Amino acid sequence: MKNHVNIGGAIINNNDTISAIKDIQEGEGTHVKIIESTIELILSEKDHIQKSADTLMDYLSDLNLIKQLLQQISNTGHNE
Repeated sequence: MKNHVNIGGAIINNNDTISAIKDIQEGEGTHVKIIESTIELILSEKDHIQKSADTLMDYLSDLNLIKQLLQQISNTGHNE
């Protein structure tokens, strides 16, 4: 295993993190699909969730950021 990974200019050299990145890269979008399903679930159930609209938007924003990071990691694996 390489002792570092470069994701969008960020050098990662922690072996556990590198292993997790490889899992994401080999997952063929599975991780992104899970995040997308979670976003869809929150949107479909928003009227029944006992949280404020601002809190829900924060959750959705965080999930979208995670989704984008996972997509970048996945794409990096296919470009190497």
